[in-house]
Amino acid sequence: MHINGHLKDSGLMIPSHYPFLGCTPGGIFECDCHPPSLLEVKCLYSIQDISPQELFSAGQSKKDFCLDTDGKLKASHGYYYQVQAQIHLNIYDITQCRFHVFVNNVGLMMSIERDDDFLNCLLICPLAPSSFSFSYS
Repeated sequence: MHINGHLKDSGLMIPSHYPFLGCTPGGIFECDCHPPSLLEVKCLYSIQDISPQELFSAGQSKKDFCLDTDGKLKASHGYYYQVQAQIHLNIYDITQCRFHVFVNNVGLMMSIERDDDFLNCLLICPLAPSSFSFSYS
């Protein structure tokens, strides 16, 4: 349970350090007992016919499924990229995201923390060519 928990609309966030990028999390969750977190919700239509008990085994049978067999978001999946980009680009310096997956009206929530190593490879290296030095003779 959370003390005074509430969801705040986030809208489009455009960070000043990357004004050509933006993010739109599902919202911002705030309470008196934890730091604020971004919210991302996915309703997995592609596996709507499986039972909640089969949710974790879907990670083995479907290569492109977002969860591994432990129920964690795969770092190789596009949703992980999306969540990490939102954590990096949000304008409130929020460092975690509550990632909710729903299948057949059953929800699974996990907290995804900011992964700086992943972010450096994803965003900073491709967007910062000035970090490379070139020598012309």
